[in-house]
Amino acid sequence: MKRYRDCVVHFNNAKQVTSFMKSLKSKALSLNIEAVENGSSVVGRDIGSLDFRIKSDKLPLSRVIILAYRGPRPRIEVANIIPTQASGVTNLNVSTYNEILDIFIEKILSHVCKDFDVKYESNDEHYSIKEYIPKSFEKLDLWLKGFPLSCHPMDEARWFDFIVALVKNEEELSISTFEEYIVETQKTWTRNDIECFSEKLEYSIRLLKHYINGDS
Repeated sequence: MKRYRDCVVHFNNAKQVTSFMKSLKSKALSLNIEAVENGSSVVGRDIGSLDFRIKSDKLPLSRVIILAYRGPRPRIEVANIIPTQASGVTNLNVSTYNEILDIFIEKILSHVCKDFDVKYESNDEHYSIKEYIPKSFEKLDLWLKGFPLSCHPMDEARWFDFIVALVKNEEELSISTFEEYIVETQKTWTRNDIECFSEKLEYSIRLLKHYINGDS
């Protein structure tokens, strides 16, 4: 499974964040890379942003948007990467997004991190659903190894066990991640099958949480 990668740098205080952002902009400009700074009034009192225009011969001209958080947990992070209107592209697929992120890291971020003696954190493009639900994955796997599309009571019980495990273990599983996993592992499922269980997943979790919380 593939995902849009994250990238973040943590700091000890807000002053470091401000200095780091200035250095990011200076490094970009030294490479003739456009960097546009947005004032704090645009995105929030304790949040600033930089917008870098990253281009490559084989990739669409794109905006790498960096947010700087100067409040609790001071940090900077890549908030998003979006193609510019001039690129003629409306959306970036996972691979292209991550390629552009790598260019930003290689050309700008890694150098500034070295100057400040800090490290950036970034996850891998490829991931397993088990990363998101390590405690509940066994129940999901057990359900899928049965006959999940049947109406047999035992298969329904295994589905319920999976739902209960998610809520009990307080693990979050997005619908998009669930669907992507099903597409990759259950080749015989139709789109209707996937959407049906996505709706069941969302509804069942809401219902169980409602019961546990005693809402009425």
